[in-house]
Amino acid sequence: MVWYEERTPSNWTLPSPAKRCDYVVTEAKYQLQSQSLNTFYRGVAYLFWHDFLHGSWGNYDVLSLLPRYRRHTLQTLHISRTSFWTWVSGDQHLSNFGAWRNRHDDIVYGVNDFDEAVVYDFHIDVWRIAVSIIDHAESNGLSSDEGVEAIRAFCHTYVATMRDYVGNERDKQHEVRYGNTDGKLGEFLDNVGGAEKEHQMLKKFTEVVGHRRRFKKTKKTRLLPANDAVWKQFNASFTVDGYGATLLKVGWKVREWDEGTFHILDLAQRTGSGDGSYGLPRFYVLIAGPQGGHGEDCAVILDVKMSVPPAAFESLEPQDRSWYNALYSNEAARAVEAQRRFTSYTDPWLGWVQIGDNFYVVRERSPWKASFPLDSLQSLGDFIAFAQQAAVATATAHSRASYGKTPAQIKEVVSTALGAYVATVAWARRVAEIAISYHGQVAKEYPPPSETTVECWDDDDGAESDGPGCDPLDDDARRRAWWNGL
Repeated sequence: MVWYEERTPSNWTLPSPAKRCDYVVTEAKYQLQSQSLNTFYRGVAYLFWHDFLHGSWGNYDVLSLLPRYRRHTLQTLHISRTSFWTWVSGDQHLSNFGAWRNRHDDIVYGVNDFDEAVVYDFHIDVWRIAVSIIDHAESNGLSSDEGVEAIRAFCHTYVATMRDYVGNERDKQHEVRYGNTDGKLGEFLDNVGGAEKEHQMLKKFTEVVGHRRRFKKTKKTRLLPANDAVWKQFNASFTVDGYGATLLKVGWKVREWDEGTFHILDLAQRTGSGDGSYGLPRFYVLIAGPQGGHGEDCAVILDVKMSVPPAAFESLEPQDRSWYNALYSNEAARAVEAQRRFTSYTDPWLGWVQIGDNFYVVRERSPWKASFPLDSLQSLGDFIAFAQQAAVATATAHSRASYGKTPAQIKEVVSTALGAYVATVAWARRVAEIAISYHGQVAKEYPPPSETTVECWDDDDGAESDGPGCDPLDDDARRRAWWNGL
């Protein structure tokens, strides 16, 4: 990305959308993701990062939108290219929000996918969600102008939320939840709660055989038996100095390690899940859980998913890639750190393990996890209300996860740069212009459903593999080879 010291803003123009290659048409993984333009967009975050860091969509100076006096103030403060950096989700589209129950037993709504999270410019999340707003407005039968109206509402609410957090720490605990949320989202959150959800999930995925609870390994649960070698590796990793050493140690309702609670009752391979992460090795681990005083069944299902470099990595400048490599001991540790930064009362089971040569994030398979039905936003009023609620959740996550310290917390930088009404209006207009243009790029590369098929790749020995994306390392190698041709 080019920064304001080097730019000539008056010469900046939006790129013209153009189809570049057939990669996204021929790769089976992306054929599977191309059931709709929205699912396609969700599955190609790495293209988004490339286009906004190297393809000119993000190549403009935000300071050029500001009044001269405010621009002078920021330059006096010696604003640098990293001043707008914070933890970002890296894949902030409308489907990457969801509901879950936090450690404080509240049903909350916010960012719920941290696989692509890195420290970078907050704009990357704003741009990505703005394009998603246009995508969903179109699929819900709204016009482009109505989509733009929703983006402007998102941007104004985002800045207003950041301003509200300056000088206080309300961002550390504020959550979008039932009770402070109305409209369609409020109704949704009201329906997510319920103590019976925990028992319903255990009933769905497990059964009791001979007084022992175990997973149902069926086509319906998409669970397969784990072999003896995998069992051995998990038993070796689920120890006080393995997985236990990565758990949260300080805070309310943290989990101290004890062998009884973390005893593995059963282990299964999870198949056919994810979108951008489709095909990554994933396991469900059934542990005994904290035992109650009356002998009740308190088993917990842990979701264990392999972590790989985020979509951002290939697009980072060499100096930023070096800094990235120095920050994180492994990819799972990065994703775990991101989740803890973004969320309040974070999942107490969150940690990571090493299985073989790879690193895996461990978190609870929450019984209260649920996705909002975006296709229910059929009216402009409902759509704008939801965009504003997503803006509050996004700004809160960015502010809570600020990498900079006072006086350079992200809420302070954004409020100083964009807090004036005229600056917010100009910025919102520019974000909408970029979103409309990039929506056109996504549409250019999206293969219509009639052109898609789901097929298997051939292994190197010529034998057919057991499904698209079943070898994530091979799939990643294909992606890198294609990338180098851009």
